[in-house]
Amino acid sequence: MKSLIFLLALALVGSDHVSKYDPSFSENSLHIYRYEGVILSGLPERGLNQAGVRLICKVKIRGVGQRQYLLQIEEPRIQELNGIWPKDPFTSAKKLTERLAPLLTKAVKFEYINGRVGTIFVPANLPEDILNIHRGILNIFQITIKKAQSAYDLQEAGIEGICHARYLVQEDKRKERVTIIKSKDLNNCQEKVVKHTGMAYTQLCPSCQLRGRNIRASVTFTHVLKPTAAGAILQEAKVREVHQFTPFHELDGTMRVEARQSLILEQITTATMSEVPDFQIQRTLQFRSDSNVLQQPFTLIRDQNIILKVKDTLNHIAQHNVQTIHSDAPSRFLELIQLLRSADHSSLAEIWRLVKSQPELRRWFIEALPAVGTIDSLRCLKSRMQESEISRMEILQTLLLAMHQVKTDRPVMNLAIEIINLSAIKEIPFLRKATLLAYGSMVFRFCADKSTCSDDVLKPLHNLLAEATSQRNDENIVLGLKAIGNAGQPGSIKSIVKLLPSFGTVSTNLPLKIRVDAIMALRNIVHKDPKTVQRIAVQIFLNRKNHPEERMMACAVLFLTKPPLTLVSMVANSLLTETSLQVASFTHSHIRALSMSSLPGIHSLATSCNLALNILSPKLEQLGNRFSKVYRMDTFMYRVMAGISAKLLMIKSSSTVIPTVLMGKIKGHALGGEVDLIQVGLRAEGLQEVITKSRSTDIRITENRSIRRILSKIVNWKDFPEEEILGSAYVRVFGQELAFVQIRKDTIDQIGQVRSDQWRNYLQQLNNGINFQPAKAIMAAEVRRVVPTAVGLPMELNFISTGLAVAKGSIEVRSDPAISRLPQLLTSKIQLKARLSPSVAIHTRAFMGINMRYIRSGVCLQFNVRSTIPMDITAKINLKEGNFRIDTTPAQKENKIVSIDSQVYAISANMENLSSVRRVPILPRSTRRDISSQRFQSSAQSGRVPDERNVAQVAPETLADQIPCSGEDQRPRLPNKAAYRACMRADKIGVQACIDGRMENALSIKHIPLYRLIGRYQLNITIIPVSSGADIEKIVLEIQTGAKSLTKMIKLEDKETRMEQTPSVMSSDRLGRILMKQAKHEAIHGTHLANPAHLPNPAHLPNPAHMTNPAHMTNPAHLPNPAHLPNPAHMTNPAHLPNPAHMTNPAHLPNPAHLPNPAHMTNPAHLPNPDNPTNPAHLPNPDNPTNPAHLPNPAHLPNPAHLTNPDNPTNPAHLPNPAHLTNPAHMPNPAHMTNPAHMTNPDNPTNPAHLTNPAHLTNPAHLPNPDNPTNPAHLTNPDNPTNPDNLTNPANPAHLPNPAHMTNPAHLTNPDNPTNPAHPTNPAHPTNPAHMTNPAHLPNPAHLTNPAHMTNPAHPTNPAHPTNPAHMTNPAHLPNPAHLTNPAHMTNPAHLPNPVHLTNPAHMTNPAHLPNPAHLPNPAHQPNPAHLTNPDNPTNPAHMTNPAHLTNPAHLTNPAHLTHGESTASRRSIQVSRSTSQRSSSRLISKLRHSSRGTSSRSSSILRSSTQRYLVGKAGTPLLVVLLRVRRTDGIQQGYQLTGYGKISSQIPRVHVRLVDLEPKNNWKICADALLPRSHKLLTLTRWGENCEKYRVAVTVSTGQLASHPATKVKMQWSRINENLKYGGRMVGDYLPGLAYSLGLSQSYKLNRDRQITVMVALTSPRTIDTIIRLPKMTAFYQGLRIPTSLPVHAVSKRLQEEGFHSIAELSETFLTMNQRECVVVNDTVWSFDGNKFNHSLSNDCYYVLTQDCSDSPKFMLLMKRAQTDKMKKSIKLIVSVKNLTIEAVPSSDRMIVLVNGIKQSAGKPILPAGVEVVQNLTGITLRIPSVNIEKLYFDGERVQIVVDQMMSKTCGICGLNNDEKKMMMPSREVAEDQDRLFESWLCSGTSCKDDCKVRQEFVELGTVVEFEGQASRCYSVEPVQRCLAECTPMETRSRRARFHCLAANYTVTDMSLFNKKSEDMRRSVDSHTDCMCRCSQ
Repeated sequence: MKSLIFLLALALVGSDHVSKYDPSFSENSLHIYRYEGVILSGLPERGLNQAGVRLICKVKIRGVGQRQYLLQIEEPRIQELNGIWPKDPFTSAKKLTERLAPLLTKAVKFEYINGRVGTIFVPANLPEDILNIHRGILNIFQITIKKAQSAYDLQEAGIEGICHARYLVQEDKRKERVTIIKSKDLNNCQEKVVKHTGMAYTQLCPSCQLRGRNIRASVTFTHVLKPTAAGAILQEAKVREVHQFTPFHELDGTMRVEARQSLILEQITTATMSEVPDFQIQRTLQFRSDSNVLQQPFTLIRDQNIILKVKDTLNHIAQHNVQTIHSDAPSRFLELIQLLRSADHSSLAEIWRLVKSQPELRRWFIEALPAVGTIDSLRCLKSRMQESEISRMEILQTLLLAMHQVKTDRPVMNLAIEIINLSAIKEIPFLRKATLLAYGSMVFRFCADKSTCSDDVLKPLHNLLAEATSQRNDENIVLGLKAIGNAGQPGSIKSIVKLLPSFGTVSTNLPLKIRVDAIMALRNIVHKDPKTVQRIAVQIFLNRKNHPEERMMACAVLFLTKPPLTLVSMVANSLLTETSLQVASFTHSHIRALSMSSLPGIHSLATSCNLALNILSPKLEQLGNRFSKVYRMDTFMYRVMAGISAKLLMIKSSSTVIPTVLMGKIKGHALGGEVDLIQVGLRAEGLQEVITKSRSTDIRITENRSIRRILSKIVNWKDFPEEEILGSAYVRVFGQELAFVQIRKDTIDQIGQVRSDQWRNYLQQLNNGINFQPAKAIMAAEVRRVVPTAVGLPMELNFISTGLAVAKGSIEVRSDPAISRLPQLLTSKIQLKARLSPSVAIHTRAFMGINMRYIRSGVCLQFNVRSTIPMDITAKINLKEGNFRIDTTPAQKENKIVSIDSQVYAISANMENLSSVRRVPILPRSTRRDISSQRFQSSAQSGRVPDERNVAQVAPETLADQIPCSGEDQRPRLPNKAAYRACMRADKIGVQACIDGRMENALSIKHIPLYRLIGRYQLNITIIPVSSGADIEKIVLEIQTGAKSLTKMIKLEDKETRMEQTPSVMSSDRLGRILMKQAKHEAIHGTHLANPAHLPNPAHLPNPAHMTNPAHMTNPAHLPNPAHLPNPAHMTNPAHLPNPAHMTNPAHLPNPAHLPNPAHMTNPAHLPNPDNPTNPAHLPNPDNPTNPAHLPNPAHLPNPAHLTNPDNPTNPAHLPNPAHLTNPAHMPNPAHMTNPAHMTNPDNPTNPAHLTNPAHLTNPAHLPNPDNPTNPAHLTNPDNPTNPDNLTNPANPAHLPNPAHMTNPAHLTNPDNPTNPAHPTNPAHPTNPAHMTNPAHLPNPAHLTNPAHMTNPAHPTNPAHPTNPAHMTNPAHLPNPAHLTNPAHMTNPAHLPNPVHLTNPAHMTNPAHLPNPAHLPNPAHQPNPAHLTNPDNPTNPAHMTNPAHLTNPAHLTNPAHLTHGESTASRRSIQVSRSTSQRSSSRLISKLRHSSRGTSSRSSSILRSSTQRYLVGKAGTPLLVVLLRVRRTDGIQQGYQLTGYGKISSQIPRVHVRLVDLEPKNNWKICADALLPRSHKLLTLTRWGENCEKYRVAVTVSTGQLASHPATKVKMQWSRINENLKYGGRMVGDYLPGLAYSLGLSQSYKLNRDRQITVMVALTSPRTIDTIIRLPKMTAFYQGLRIPTSLPVHAVSKRLQEEGFHSIAELSETFLTMNQRECVVVNDTVWSFDGNKFNHSLSNDCYYVLTQDCSDSPKFMLLMKRAQTDKMKKSIKLIVSVKNLTIEAVPSSDRMIVLVNGIKQSAGKPILPAGVEVVQNLTGITLRIPSVNIEKLYFDGERVQIVVDQMMSKTCGICGLNNDEKKMMMPSREVAEDQDRLFESWLCSGTSCKDDCKVRQEFVELGTVVEFEGQASRCYSVEPVQRCLAECTPMETRSRRARFHCLAANYTVTDMSLFNKKSEDMRRSVDSHTDCMCRCSQ
């Protein structure tokens, strides 16, 4: 008894302990709490604008029964925030409070047991949105206490659902308080309350969420309870809930919605008894909304008459969007949709009654109805269709969108079933298809959240498929499969399996395409039941009896299921024994593509595929693009948690090169999910046959009885199935097929049978003009996600995008003559006038925050795009003449064609105060300047600036959250601002385009992607009219092709060089080209130059006084007469050589005082700076060889006045006097060489008086400053290069260099490094230091100022030719231009001086050894052999003619010695030169081809003039002319002309394109040229500038080998480019090393060729390439770069690999002949079409089918047998379906016998029908019959060679199927086990013993009784065996294993041929008779 009492007491104590800590309320007390709920939306950083809502009230709770309590809210106050929190205070929303207070103050009753809220009882008229606020308060009291546990986890119910919660309990016994901390993970819920729409087609990616969630939420409760005897009383509670979202990675910042609750107990009083209202409705604590998610507002609208509001909105849209789209049209359209969603069916019917008779209102109502997405809108459409109130076009554009956008539920699905059965739908085939597909999509959305879908929803689709299958309606079968595929439910698998290969019996009788469609219908089922789809797909794939296309499609579906490693390994192992190369290639490429994926969603599959690649054979890599492939590319950026993938499935058949199936898909990955954005599929069978059909000669194919008769002799023959020409296409969006089309033969025939009167009606309407005003509005996207907050208000995250477009215009068409038939479009002149004004507006909005019909508070991103492009054009088309012209008017006013505006702002609005909606940017506006404009202040100056910010008076419980606690919080939030404006002005067409952009973002806060979006972006593109003098009437764009292109050219001048320039300003290379042409003319006549008898008449020589008179330099009257110029042929006459005696004549020596001072040669100040040896300021400019800095003083040159007579520019009467050449008075003064006064004046850098003093060349003071290499002080004045003041005075000896300077060793070239760039020298003249002090090597004073040496860019500092002042003016030193190109003259020793005199120092100083310049040509100026014209490089500027030689009187011809005949011949030189130039052109073409095969040094001359001569020359008449011009009122032509020339079929194909300015005075041009000198090399040259001469860039593309690998080389060279390109190149060059390093390229810093970039790419394997990039200062390379697909070089024909394309015309022919294959038989060896090799001897006289056309109507058959006369040879028989033509070829002892239809033909002249080509000779015969696709048939008795074209997979026989699959196919369509069985199967059996063939194929009996399956059985072969004919006995046999089928021994068999369809039971060896001997009876 005592024990019992103790236990009862203990239990009582325990019960008291539990009830003490359980939260509860006293039933007789009134608990009064102060409640505050706050919701803030914005960025987490402080100091930024936010939007918020706050509810403050009192909460009273009193007991009303056993564990039932009454909750009532009193004194509610609703406040809003739109600013910086906590700096800006909340403002009261009085009107909203007044409206909601009656609802908020209604009491609710709830159950509360041990801290858990039970059922909630509410009054009938309390909205759910208000009740949710009560739920938020009650959710605070939801506390779960576990006995004797201080920390525990559980799944707890709450307002957000049943989610994971973690508790931590702490007790303070001293204060008698218990603190309970509860935290909930709102992403880990068993049952989560969430509403969403628009995401049904998105598949979640669980593996993506492991890296980072886009949406994350949690809530933390802190409860303080006071334990009492009656239970724990809640004293205080704080709740903090955070919802964060980011479209990128969550670690890079998020947007946040934060909810806070505070509940503080104020007092507990005694409750007064009062009447409790009756609560009949029961609810739970979970959040609930009484409205559909689609009822969530786009914008707040006051409650009013819906019908009137809709009508007003429609009127506003219709009135303001007639011409163009108004800026507010998208927002008003969203408002219209929101109003229509709140309307019921009767209201919609009333609205339709009001608008149906008003076209504009009706249009916009119909456009908005599909986006409503409610059942009432769908019901309204159904009613309109039943009553025939809307047209077919309106049904088409409205119903389909409505079915795809409607919110699905059970009533909506029932309504959809009624719609698809309407007669109005069934009457329109296309609409019926689209509606059924849309219904399938509705099923997919309806069952997306359900594990199983009800049968009644799927029943309409299953019935459609079953009915179509039973009736064998292929079109309906395809429609049913596609609709079921859209539904994507596992319940449809049974219906699909019946049509799958290897599963159902029905599939055997269905076309291949339907079986493939059945496999494709499984794709969407993968999402719900991947295991079942895996099982089905792998069975189809592994069954090799299925068609390859079926297996490949099953493989694609299999990998959609993301198979595990085991299944992937199984598929990989099957490829090791795969017989179909198409399947092997497709599967291998698919596995490889997946193995390289970076998507997190298929990471596991990618690793499995990577492992499977180790199993597969490397040989599969070599399968090229001829086989089926899968191409896949994807990228995923984890920082933004987004990516994209693209996949292309290319399925080919063996019968064509063109793919049979192409399927491309683009998939997006973002926001933790993935969705198929778009997928397009194309299927084309027989397309290649249609394309190549024109190649075959149209020959009538008659009956083929002969072929059929032979086929009947082949046992088990099965015809190949006939392939119908069929094309189909489909498009899928978001994984749902929207539409598909199938094109059959009958479809094409129906299109061709359109009546001509219908065409006339259409054309007549166009002639009369069509006015139209189409408009379209669409809701492009609507994605919503609604979750509850702790306060009870819904937090919505939405993305909405809508677009509107309108285009008002008119089109009028005129034609001459009038078009009555469609083919006349090709011959008529058509004029089209169109006035269009398309306008588009797109509005996109993303919102996060509180969104209710009462209040809206949150953060909104708004993105608007608006574009309006007015057009008024007139187009004229004349296809017959190749003319196309467009006329348009210029811009008349400023038009903003594109406007983009993006802004993120905080919005606060309530329904009762819509006029004061507040929107503030997230980034607050600040008056502070940005950091870039701040000034630095030292610490002493700045001091400490007190913080002016203060903390607002806030509640104590939230004070800690509002006080800034770190420098980060105190940092000012200044936006990152930027602005950009750029305009492009085109005065010629009177328009200016401007781009204006402004940007403000939050990157100054954090440099993350999300904060880049926060702020505002604006971009405007504006077209502004520009006034350019006269008004522009019209802008014309005209394109002319063909023969009439020349007539359209406006600017006919094509000269690139203006020949009217004077020689003084003409560059030496250009003048040299002119002289070369003149020299060729003179060389024809054999005139001589050096013969004294032929010296020029002194009367024709210039006056010596003119030599130094500058005024005579430009006098045209003093120029030499061309007729008196020297004859080049005289250069070889020994009599014309200089007299050696003159070499020692002292009278001929110059004054020694005028020689250079040697002391100056050792002065370091006169040598070039070694730090900058190649400074261009001190080197001759190759682009400007006539630099006046290198020209002589005009005082010593001919008078300029004598050089400008255009009538007689070469008058010899004005040539210089030779006596002046050696006059010491005219020599330069050496003292002036170092005179500072003669140096360049820095203040006047272009002073002509200071240019190119020879002493300046070696004076360091005159070298450019390294810090300023482009100092203009060293440049020549380009404006006046011929100013006489710019030239050096050679008469002053002071200007000569001091010879003493030449002996300074410090100035000499380093012999160890002769190529040191610090001393650039000519390689042909290496500098020896010893030579510098040798007087023999001292410079001739006559050379110092020779312009030929000063301007030679090839030898800028050649020590062999220092600058001689005397040579600048010595005309005797000018060589004959004809000698420059004649190698014989250049190397003739007779023309060179005595070498002894040139090297002997004694001779150098002996005046007797020096020639008299006045009498003889200077030997030093004989042409240097190193400078001769290189035939491989004829354009070297160093070898051009020196223009100074033109005035040398020693080279002039005496006219007195010219005979009359010679003068006549001279006059005929022009005519003769034309034929000569033609011959030289062909020689240079071959030389150009030769040079392209040479070394790189030779091939690098594309920038040289001789190469350009044939590269840039016009290629005949223009083939294309494009004119862009304006028509002005003053008649001035302005615009541009593009001219294209081309010679594609010439020996060297070339293209020339030229763009010129139409202004007559403007010579600016762009020239682009392309040349194909060899099939493996392409040369291109782009030139631009004045006459296309200022800048030039060349690109050479060539193919070859690099390290024995096939390679391509691209080389870019430039001689001169403009400054913008230089600047851009330098910028790119600065980043190249870092970029190369980041890309993984190896680098080596070494100097390569200057002004050249070379890229070489070598194919080291079919999937890897090596890349080498050579830049001027570095070389980068990458080895083993993997490419997405293999590049099989072996797929290209051998001829193309070796020779390339001879012309562009071969491209089409190559494509058409890609299917040519050959089969060759030589003796006993056969090489089949597919590469098989057989060794088999023919042991009998039977015909064997070598190859034949195996289509349904065979066109040819080729038979082969052993020859009768010679058993080692063969005879052939070709049977062609051309009048049953039979051609036999039988070898004889001396020739080939040809029989046509059994008639022997005469030798060499067989009589054959038209279309059959034959060539017969003594050795063999060659046939060609294109009509039956036989390109070649050759036979000579031992060799048989047949080449067929376009017969892929259409042949059979011993040569194979011609499909690249090495299968030995027998007539039974089975694969032979060995080659003997293959030959036997294609034997043409004999019929009687009198035939040549004595064997036949027959089914045999095993011959013995065997025991099979336990009983005695007789077995019969299921395949034929070769046996002798009757009355014949075998001469030779062989043993082979045959397959047998066994029957009971007592079973009687009458026909053994029936066993060919039986199964195999066993295999046994039998005898096969290979040859027989017969004794035929009479």
